[in-house]
Amino acid sequence: MSDKKKYYIENRERILEKAKKYYKDNREKRKEQDRKYRENHREKINAHAKKYYIENRERIKEMYDGKIYYYKNREKILEKKKIYREKNIEKYREYGRKKYIDNPEKKRERDKKYYRNNIEKRREYARKKYIDNPEKERENHKKWTKNNIEKVREYGRKYYRNNIEKVREYAKKHYRNNKDKRRKYERNRYKKDLKYNINHKMRERISESLKKTKCIRNRKNGRHWETIVGYTINDLIKRLGFFK
Repeated sequence: MSDKKKYYIENRERILEKAKKYYKDNREKRKEQDRKYRENHREKINAHAKKYYIENRERIKEMYDGKIYYYKNREKILEKKKIYREKNIEKYREYGRKKYIDNPEKKRERDKKYYRNNIEKRREYARKKYIDNPEKERENHKKWTKNNIEKVREYGRKYYRNNIEKVREYAKKHYRNNKDKRRKYERNRYKKDLKYNINHKMRERISESLKKTKCIRNRKNGRHWETIVGYTINDLIKRLGFFK
């Protein structure tokens, strides 16, 4: 054993304490030196890291599989990440945008998996976010819906098909609890909205007329009246001369 190594072993605690104190007093200077060294010796560092990994593969695998270091230093690591992210928020956003553009499907799949595994956590976060900024969240929701109208409609149709009884029960309950409010809204719309007025009248008249026929096949059966008569509400309005 060399004298240098022997000296280090005998005075290890004192040397480490001194090194910590020096690093603490010269943190910025050390960071700059480390950054310059990494830039000037990138190939050497990568080669050393690769060599170390090959020589210690099993040990590294064991360490990472067991997450030994992470669980021992979890709070410290999370705090460090949070501080770094706050200082480099634009860098993170730019990286996220680039990553999404390069791998949109992978990103969506990962987000879906995370949401499924953390559904309660995500809902709680969404509720808290809405409580803190209700106006902003409503505006964001309107904007997103407007930009994804077809996606929203498709989701609504799919949800209705898969939960038809649940949706109908909810609609009945909502109507019972808001009967007066609904009637007031319908009366007001009936007076002010020409298309709604005509659409309502045509639906009722055609339904009554078809009910009088003996043939079940000729009944309305949930079909829209436009498909039965062969023209649209806009054609009817134009024909009646409401708009010139």
